[in-house]
Amino acid sequence: MFASYRCMKADYSERVQKLGQMTIIWLLPILGVVIILAYTRNSEKESFHRLNLADPVGADVGHSYGNVTDGGD
Repeated sequence: MFASYRCMKADYSERVQKLGQMTIIWLLPILGVVIILAYTRNSEKESFHRLNLADPVGADVGHSYGNVTDGGD
């Protein structure tokens, strides 16, 4: 908001130039948010997809002990 105020109060710029500057001031943060949200959304989808490929049946393979015997006979 401070940048917008400074831009509008500047004596060196014409009206068209001020409007262009204001567009840049307010458009860049909005574009940044959209880009970052799209990137994180794609990352979450890829991460979820990798998890499903590693464990397609939903079995907890890392903690399966199979047949455990006491070793004594």
